[in-house]
Amino acid sequence: MNSILYRLNDPDSTKKYLFWYWIISPLCYFLYTFLLSSQTQLPLEEVLNAPLIALTFLIACMTILLAGLLNLIKDEGDYVERNFGIFAMVQQLLVGNLLGVLLAFFFTRSRWGVPSAACSTPQRWILWGGMALISVLTVLVMISYWNLSMA
Repeated sequence: MNSILYRLNDPDSTKKYLFWYWIISPLCYFLYTFLLSSQTQLPLEEVLNAPLIALTFLIACMTILLAGLLNLIKDEGDYVERNFGIFAMVQQLLVGNLLGVLLAFFFTRSRWGVPSAACSTPQRWILWGGMALISVLTVLVMISYWNLSMA
C-alpha cells in the first residue's frame, strides 16, 4: 500500500501514468469503432454518423491532443505542469472521464506547493492555443450531449 501511495505522489510516475492512459484509452476506442464498423459491414464514415459515437470519437481525439500537450510541457517546470493538470482535471470532468479526472488529480497534487514561475518558452503559445482549442471543443461536446439528452 505504501508503494502505491509513493507512486501517486511521485511527479514522474503520475505524469507517465496520465500520459499513457491518454494514449491507450483513445486507441482502444478507435479499435472498438473500427471493429464495430467491420462487424456491421458499414463504412467507418457511416458508423461515425451516429451522434453519440461521433461525440465520443471527438472526445478520444481531444484526449490524444491532451497527451501531446502533456508531452510538450515536459521541460516547462512544475508550476506550468500544475496549471495544466488543473485544466486537464476540469476538462476530463466535463467530458465524463472519471479515471482521467483521478489521474489528473494525482498529477496535479504531486506538483502542489511549488513556487510560481511563468511559462517563458516559445511553446507557451502552442500550449495556450491547444488548451483553447480543447476548451472550445469541450463546450461544443457538452452542448451536443445536452441537446441529445433533451431530444
